[in-house]
This record gives sequence, structure tokens and C-alpha cells, in this order.
Amino acid sequence: MHSDDAPKKHEADTAAPTNTYESICAMPFSGFTKEEPDKCVNQTCTKGYECKSDYCCPSKDLICGQLYDSGHELNELSMRHNRRYAFNPKFGVCNRFAYFGRAGNFNNFPNWEACMRFCTGRVPKYDGQ
Repeated sequence: MHSDDAPKKHEADTAAPTNTYESICAMPFSGFTKEEPDKCVNQTCTKGYECKSDYCCPSKDLICGQLYDSGHELNELSMRHNRRYAFNPKFGVCNRFAYFGRAGNFNNFPNWEACMRFCTGRVPKYDGQ
């Protein structure tokens, strides 16, 4: 691979998701995957997923029940990490974690408020800690 190809690959890896879980399922993920959800078959999906607009989207229980996953770097040159939030089912609150830009899981929200709103249905006053 030529050195001038690397930025193009990096840009493609970090581009805003389209036709992915985030856009199709209308959920506040942080775009960890570019995969498209499976289509529903006879309005049914595998365990942990539910049929929404003809696609199998992860259920709230699946998303909020997963432990956070930092994923891994986009490439060996990119050591940047991003602040994300994941719901901690043991304590019933969202916690901050470092996300490295690729892989991970659905319990990956862009901010504390989106995480709390999605997983608990409420946004208690945040004390900034």
C-alpha cells in the first residue's frame, strides 16, 4: 500500500455511517460499525433483536445489558481515542470510557444524556463527576 493511500482509508473508516444500525434503527450509537442490519424474516429476528422497519435492530435489553467495549485503533498510526458513554447495568447509570474507533459493541453512546435517556428513559441531573 502506498503511503498516500492511508489517509483515504482512514477517512473512509471514520466517515459518518449511512444505511447502518445507527441510521436504520434510529438509535444513538456512535457508529462503531458500517454493517447493515439483517432484514427481518416473517417479522422475526434472532434473540436480542427486534424487527423495526423490516430490519433486525438490537433490543434495548441487549444494548444496555452489554459491558462496555473500547474496541481497537483504526490502524497502528492512529492512537487517538474518543470519549464515549456506556450503560452499566450493575449500577443503573452510564459511565464514560475510551473508545478507540473500531469494533466494540452497541453499548456505545456519544454522550451521557443520550445513554441515560436510551437505557433508563430519564436523564437525572448530571453532577459532572
